[in-house]
Amino acid sequence: MHGWHLQDLLPGLYVALLAGLLGRALRRWFDPVPGRVFAAFGVVLLLLLGPVLVGGRILLPVEILTRVPPWRVLRPARPFLANRLQLDLVSQITPALALVRRAVRAGEWPLWNPLGGTGMPLLADPQSQPFAPLVALAWPFPLAPAAGVTAALRVLLALVFLYLLLRRQKLSALPALAGSLAFGLGGFLLLWLGWPIANSAALLPLLLYAVALTADRGARRDFLLLALAVGAVLLAGQPETTVNDLLLAAVFGVAKLVERRSAPLLASPLPQPSPSQGGGTREGWRLVRRWVLAGLLAAAAAAPLLLPAADYLPQTHRNTRITRRNQQILQEPVLQGWKTAPERRMRRQYLAQRLLPIAAPNAYGNNRFGPYWGNDNVNEDAAAFGGGAALLAALLTVLPAGFRRRRPRRRFPGERLFLGVAALCLLVLARPPGMLQLIAALPLLGKSATFQHRLVLPLLLAVAWLAACTLERWWREGLRRGPLAVAAAGLLGLVAWAYLRAGAPADPTALADLRRQWLWGQLAVLAAAALVLGWRRFGRAPARLQGFLLLVLIAGELLWIHRPANPGMSPRFYWPTTPAVDFLTHHLHPADGFRTAALGNAFQPNGAAIYGLADARYTNPLQPWNAAVVFRPLVDSIDQVNDLYYPQEHPLYGFLGVRYQLTAAGTALPPPWKLAFTDPSAWIYERPDPLPRLFLPPAADRLPGYPWPRWMRQRREYASTVLLRGKPGEPQTWRAQPETLPSRLAIETITAAHLRAQAHLAQPRLLASSQYQDGGWRLLVDGRPHPTVVADGPFLAAWLPAGEHRLDFVYRPRTFLPACLLAALALAAAALWWVPRPR
Repeated sequence: MHGWHLQDLLPGLYVALLAGLLGRALRRWFDPVPGRVFAAFGVVLLLLLGPVLVGGRILLPVEILTRVPPWRVLRPARPFLANRLQLDLVSQITPALALVRRAVRAGEWPLWNPLGGTGMPLLADPQSQPFAPLVALAWPFPLAPAAGVTAALRVLLALVFLYLLLRRQKLSALPALAGSLAFGLGGFLLLWLGWPIANSAALLPLLLYAVALTADRGARRDFLLLALAVGAVLLAGQPETTVNDLLLAAVFGVAKLVERRSAPLLASPLPQPSPSQGGGTREGWRLVRRWVLAGLLAAAAAAPLLLPAADYLPQTHRNTRITRRNQQILQEPVLQGWKTAPERRMRRQYLAQRLLPIAAPNAYGNNRFGPYWGNDNVNEDAAAFGGGAALLAALLTVLPAGFRRRRPRRRFPGERLFLGVAALCLLVLARPPGMLQLIAALPLLGKSATFQHRLVLPLLLAVAWLAACTLERWWREGLRRGPLAVAAAGLLGLVAWAYLRAGAPADPTALADLRRQWLWGQLAVLAAAALVLGWRRFGRAPARLQGFLLLVLIAGELLWIHRPANPGMSPRFYWPTTPAVDFLTHHLHPADGFRTAALGNAFQPNGAAIYGLADARYTNPLQPWNAAVVFRPLVDSIDQVNDLYYPQEHPLYGFLGVRYQLTAAGTALPPPWKLAFTDPSAWIYERPDPLPRLFLPPAADRLPGYPWPRWMRQRREYASTVLLRGKPGEPQTWRAQPETLPSRLAIETITAAHLRAQAHLAQPRLLASSQYQDGGWRLLVDGRPHPTVVADGPFLAAWLPAGEHRLDFVYRPRTFLPACLLAALALAAAALWWVPRPR
């Protein structure tokens, strides 16, 4: 039964409860947020996520599932509402969250993903977000409504802490509220709301606020807040933006130190000597040491997640591709692509496509509604849009004319810093000659797949910050109409040119009505903002009305532009159980060790994990690269992230233990596949001879150099012989002796990080598998450690003694135990610092 129920209010009430606790904690220990400001944030959240928080909808694009078998029969009759750009949320993010929850409920560490491909680390996969604070806070709810709770907390956190940060920078309430709305409702957070990258965006204001608080006041609770903020950023789940957040926080800290030297009488619980006496330098170094200590304690406490990830990431598909890309970039001449006139024309076109969406986000179309002809996609290109009114106000900070007629312009704290941040981000986005080579050579930032796109987060924060500074001057003094008219006219012309000229599509009918609405809507907001800012005030009531209108313009435009990117879906589309899915769940048991697969885009990879089924395919940029090399004969390109199998028959299906193959209804497969189930939703074929996940091969070869990629590609069958790494002095082949009673191997249980089996061996045998070995799998034979090897490339294997044995394959990342010890020491040191001593 579907429809609204009283329990659908629970997500909204839970978010309101957490918001109340946050407000009380801030008022008790830090800086208070006025009730009217919290009320404004509540109204914004209801307008943005009301159907999800109190309407029974879910914030996952699950209607995408109805486009492929076996869910195609459930396709809704009404227009398709899901955001097609959010496919990752149903094919990667949500299944990983489900695996983490399943392991935690079982009382285990979420160390390993046994259901995806040949297996891969789960704790070391950042996008699984194990123990990310904003994700963990939604654990009381099932996974479907939890997505909406996490999204609401992300937006709320960004709004609250940027407001507090701007207030601590000596800005009034209205400019601080306007800046927080421009950032919290901006493109970066709302367009990436369901991805782990949104954690970094939501936590960035908290991190900067904690830095400012420790610099201004320096109480023990302030450094505790800083350590919690650093730890939350480290656990956010997106390494590139995590590095960006920490670098920006470090630069912001340096700016605060400069402020302390220029204004030593900031509020502090301790008296501060003047810099002339040398005390300012000592206090500054003491503050730096405490910052470093808080950051190190946070990093050490998060080590059980960080160190396994650092150990595994070099093995991933994504790292291999990025390394190859960087090597190619570093080999290119600095002026590559700038020499000829056509190349320079293409560079100018690229520059327009990267920079114009900052002011006109839909100038090049929108993937949400139809075609997009920009540089990448609207999420990547338009993430820096913080609203026309905020952009207009930010532009006024760089105009030469001051706001006062007689006195020079006074810069607010942090204003010069974020002017520099904005200039640096625009420079990187513009990609002048040599910029790609410079970034590719950096040790951390160069590992980003899209480093130029991730910089739009600090750019958006800079726009919001500078807009708040301009509005503070406007609120105190008013604006001169000349600079305002110049900035407004230039921005109006830029937006009109972006839609009508630079971003004009080849097909004039492409999104014609929507483009017209976006153009006139943005022009109207810009014109209205210019009128409000240039309106002369007479008394306090008109001033408050101006401020209210400006806030409505900022929030209204951003909600109008970004709210459609996150539509609420009906819960009935949340991985429903069709007859084909029901057949698989009843015939494929995890303890058997066999897997399922599908042809083409049927049965989205990783979707099987929601039902507890093992799927032979990967859909993850962090999948093991060596496993992708093995799968090369089954996919179109080894560079693709989503494993879409196209051959109807290949021996690799048997090696991977694929017992059932799901296809669209009416698809015929050749032998040895046998039709096992037919339904309008899908057909399912059964393979009679798949290899189990663990098996006993009768022979093995040892070849010099271990050429396993060629070996796996050329094999016609994989059961009779496996390939081992050859060592000097060992025979090139091994053959099992004939057995009167055949040796047997049976899998008993498979969990997140444990595989148990029973072996009855008539002679010493080689155990092989299709289980990926990243170096963390350990073997216990009858409870005692036993050495392992690898076979057929990256797969787990071991030599077993004769007899009857209990086999326990236990997964522990190589750095997990040292990381746990480091975390325990960090927590003990934190207790010594922050736990009050008895009086």
